[in-house]
This record gives sequence, structure tokens and C-alpha cells, in this order.
Amino acid sequence: MYTRRQPTRGRKKKNCQQHATHTTRHKLTLTAELHYNGAAPGRSTWQALRGEPLPAYLQYRAWSLQALEPPTRWALFFHATWKDALMPGLDLSSLWHLDRVDASRRHAAS
Repeated sequence: MYTRRQPTRGRKKKNCQQHATHTTRHKLTLTAELHYNGAAPGRSTWQALRGEPLPAYLQYRAWSLQALEPPTRWALFFHATWKDALMPGLDLSSLWHLDRVDASRRHAAS
């Protein structure tokens, strides 16, 4: 499955999201997503923001979290889910987030 959100014609591209998903016959599902947020600061602005006093940086991060907006322009997400892994009823999942602007990474597994 492949989905792409297109911006309205004539408008500047603000947000774009692309993803691809594949499921194997063993109930392993792999998903990769690319997120672009044109309203977020670019690399040079982001680096300048990181050089500001800590309260300004934290205020921006808090705003982006509350607004449900990605804090930077480019991010990659990878998600893996394995239903009935190794035995019936055992479900495993993992999520990786890689930010392409500030090089931050997050990982979660269950």
C-alpha cells in the first residue's frame, strides 16, 4: 500500500507524508514513512534555535508537541509488528523515529 498527500495546487507545499507497508505470510508487517513539514524551521534556523537559551528551545519543543506538529522539516519513521510471534497470542512491535534535521532518535518496543 502506498499513500501520498498532495498539497493543493498553487499553494506552497506545507506538509507531505509518504508511506509504504508490506506484510509477510508470517504476519510480520513493516511500515516506513517519510514526513515533511514545510512550516517547521529549516536546518540553519533550527541550528540557531538550538543555540538560544534553553527556555526558548524548550518552549518551541513544547509548542510543537501541543500543536501536534513535527518540530523539524524532515523525519523518518519505521514501524514493525509481528502478530503471533513465535507462539499464538504473542504480539511484538517496535517503532523507530529518525529526525533528519536535528539527528535525534527515538525507539520504542513492546
